[in-house]
Amino acid sequence: MGFPAKDCCSATSDYAKLFRQFLAEGGEILKKESINEIMTSQLVDPNYFLGVINGPVRAHLGQTWPEGAQVMFGLSSSIKLEDFPWQEE
Repeated sequence: MGFPAKDCCSATSDYAKLFRQFLAEGGEILKKESINEIMTSQLVDPNYFLGVINGPVRAHLGQTWPEGAQVMFGLSSSIKLEDFPWQEE
């Protein structure tokens, strides 16, 4: 087995190809159905994840989201269901 792996996604240009296909809602690498599955909640009960990020471990896991944020957990990671509120620094 050679290194790096022949089909390894390691270059910035490789990631850019994936991102372009996400934005285009599909393409040669990712089909529209695959993108839809990635962006679909993978939890039987979406309220479970909300309970985790807004519950007793909020200081650790919930610091990414404003309190009361609507999120779900997809195939790849958490998914924000609404825009973050704008805060000027």
